[in-house]
Amino acid sequence: MVPRTVVASALIVTALALPMRVMAQEPLVAGSRGTSTSLGGAQWVEFEDRTDSFFVVFPEKPAITTSMWESRQGLKYPARVYTAYEGPGRYTMTVVNLTEMKAVAEMRAMVSWEAWRYRKMGGDITYDMIGTIDGITGHQLHIKNADKTTSVIGIYLHDKKLYVMEARVPNGNPGGLLFEPSLSILDENGRRIRYTADAFGNPTTRVVEYGLLEGR
Repeated sequence: MVPRTVVASALIVTALALPMRVMAQEPLVAGSRGTSTSLGGAQWVEFEDRTDSFFVVFPEKPAITTSMWESRQGLKYPARVYTAYEGPGRYTMTVVNLTEMKAVAEMRAMVSWEAWRYRKMGGDITYDMIGTIDGITGHQLHIKNADKTTSVIGIYLHDKKLYVMEARVPNGNPGGLLFEPSLSILDENGRRIRYTADAFGNPTTRVVEYGLLEGR
């Protein structure tokens, strides 16, 4: 499989792309695998978590904590938060388990609800658009904060899990533009999931690709 190339922006070194993802030698945590690779002179970690079914690139091995996430209805759902730092920059992936959410309409509204919560936090919103990762529709925001940082945010919903990514980095730092597009959603065997779309952009067919780290 040819891995997806992550194009960050003109701020990043010309032709900078994610290298081939290889099998890690040891698990980072239970259910997770990772390996270090060099991106633009810095060591980043290719991180796969089977429990929460995702692959993403972090600037370092992330710490994992648990929390509760509150819905629009005031109900709380369990979440795991993956956090990594690069200097003053903070990179987080929050995965909310919505298995116990019974209302289908409420679940479908989770992406819009989380985007609304980010807008209410304040700051200068410079990008606010629907986005997709491998045919999975979500939302992307770029917000310039009062503390001279920029938040690059991606929000996606798949298989009763809400994925909320935020890179909060100093203004002009391109790290967030590497982090957010690196996301892949995985199946139970660690294989990347993507969807083909019809002429109107609606997902039609689920395609399962070979494992990202395992190179199968």
